[in-house]
Amino acid sequence: MTNNKLVKWQERLSRNGAAFARDIAEVDKFERGYLGDYYLTPLTDFDVESDGDSLRAHYIRRICAEHVESITDSTIPAVKTQAARKRDEYLATLIERVCRQEIDRLPAEQINDMAERTASIAGATGFGLQWDKTQKNGRGAVVLEHAHPKMLCPQAGIHSGVEDMDYYILKLPTTKREIKARYGVDVEDEAESEPAVNGIDGVMGGEYESDLVTLYMGYERHADNTIGLYAWVNDIEVVDDSDYMARHEKVCSKCGEPESASLQLTAMLENTQDGTYPEGAELATPERGVCAFCGSDSWNEETLDFEILREPVQLASGEILPEGTEVPYYKPDRYPFVWQKNVFVYGKLLGESDVGKILDQQNVISRLDLSISQKLFRGSSVLLPEGVPLKVNSTDDGLTYYSLGDIPALNAARVIDFEGNIQQDMQYLQDQYQASRNILGITDSFQGRRDTTAQSGVSKQFAAAQSAGRLESRRVLKRAAWAGIYELIFKFLLAYCDDDIYVLNRNDTGELEEQRFNRHLFLRRNQFGELEYNTDFQFSIDPDGERINSRENMWAQTIEAFATGRMGDPNDPGIRVMMYSQLKYLHYPNADELLKMAIEIRDKTEQAAQMRMQQGQQSQAAQMQGQQQAQQLNQAKLAADVQLRQKEVDLRRRAQDIELTKLSEEQQNKRRAEAKQEIQERLMAAQAARQGGFGNE
Repeated sequence: MTNNKLVKWQERLSRNGAAFARDIAEVDKFERGYLGDYYLTPLTDFDVESDGDSLRAHYIRRICAEHVESITDSTIPAVKTQAARKRDEYLATLIERVCRQEIDRLPAEQINDMAERTASIAGATGFGLQWDKTQKNGRGAVVLEHAHPKMLCPQAGIHSGVEDMDYYILKLPTTKREIKARYGVDVEDEAESEPAVNGIDGVMGGEYESDLVTLYMGYERHADNTIGLYAWVNDIEVVDDSDYMARHEKVCSKCGEPESASLQLTAMLENTQDGTYPEGAELATPERGVCAFCGSDSWNEETLDFEILREPVQLASGEILPEGTEVPYYKPDRYPFVWQKNVFVYGKLLGESDVGKILDQQNVISRLDLSISQKLFRGSSVLLPEGVPLKVNSTDDGLTYYSLGDIPALNAARVIDFEGNIQQDMQYLQDQYQASRNILGITDSFQGRRDTTAQSGVSKQFAAAQSAGRLESRRVLKRAAWAGIYELIFKFLLAYCDDDIYVLNRNDTGELEEQRFNRHLFLRRNQFGELEYNTDFQFSIDPDGERINSRENMWAQTIEAFATGRMGDPNDPGIRVMMYSQLKYLHYPNADELLKMAIEIRDKTEQAAQMRMQQGQQSQAAQMQGQQQAQQLNQAKLAADVQLRQKEVDLRRRAQDIELTKLSEEQQNKRRAEAKQEIQERLMAAQAARQGGFGNE
């Protein structure tokens, strides 16, 4: 019986593969150039061997490999997430930390290294992501893999990227055992159908293995934006899943409960048909493969759209979903594949190859090297008269001896030096090498060589920045690709991860604290009141990603911030503890011991300061008490003085009174008369003065 779907996908593979074959042939050419192709492209009509084959160089100066290594960026861009709403900023920060933790778990360094070189050589590279249920003891985890352009069969005519295609096909070299273990399909009798995926020019790298086959995986986007997967090996169907990104899970064939819910519960020793806990049932640790609800060990693979909450969940709005609420599973809406171009070129899916830009220069340089070596090694000749016999003997030490018949023949022999001038060859070779660097924007400063064109430090920095700017476009495309990778990691965790993921974070006081990532944290209600998952987050790359990924740079930045006072007073023991706490978080060597010493110094300093403070307070109290006593003494002295003066006044008054009593009556009358006369004289003088004033008027 004909499998129509298999025929349709095989036809797509054949048609689109033929359209992409020319691009793959160029990739093979660029890879040969990177590895060093000894067969030279003819520059003149004489650049051929005697048998008509291409001229073969003695050695290749691999400037393609040299320049690719110079511009390879080993740093992994750091994720930056922006929430659409202010209230979701804490979720955006949580996403960033979880994605960074996942990247640390994955072999991202090796994948980035392969992708950097592949993009520079072939003009593009790919990344494949999937959720592997076999990871983490069956709980599942994100898997990131590198995909060479030869592994892709794209939809013909779409050059912007894979995400814009209706379908695409991946060619995955794998083993027959892996297919049997993962998909349960036996392909033991099948042969390898496409060895070119594993090598150059259709030749598989290394010894051909009979247990290898190519697994074709066709991804297709449907009208409802769901993504389907169809996989096959030769004429054998392996997978046919029309809703590949949906939640697929084992379900108990007896009670219908999913395996993930069973593993989250505590199993019962007494099981029931409907999964309810019987009265007085004993509890035990769940057993994998046995339903915790009913004890059955029979499971069916099903596609699930909803789950039942096993515990209350609080939404960001404050609403609490009670236990037993039915909530939907999240379904990713984009292909599990990210395509990265090296440099964008209109009308090409592969973009532009760095090796392709300078392949002609490498060919010319190799041809010049061949010409120079020929001139150096074939620079002299022996001239003899006609008829003189000459015998040439070569020895193991590399010397050549010439034997002549007699002395006259020896005297007639002449050695003429025909050594060619290689000065022009060397100059032209250097010009071609410099041209290859100019094409890619590589300078001495960028390669770490001594740069005599820049005299000052500022000019050297400017030269390096100018060189880096020439390469900025390829870095922008790299950042865009990694932003897509981070987005897929988040969406895979949202769709398939049942476990809580804990990440460490440093709070405002510098102490480590745990944050919990759970997909239910992203539940919300839409405008229709329906539950959905919040995916309104924009993924980009942190501009400080290189600094974040380099511990050495972070160490230097932290120490510099401490030394320059940006963290606070460097003489403050508390600031020193803060600095060593940050270095410990960055895994600085011996930071633990340094932090303990800094804490001890801080504690001793604080204790000494407290003692000085107490002593100061006691001294101040004693001083205040003395001042109060002195003030009281002064006040008492003043009161005594006042009393003394008052007594003196009283004594004087009494003395005057006594003196008056002692005067005779006659003397008293005399004093009274003198006082009376004095008063009358004053009255008369005043009256005269008054009359004189009227007369003048």
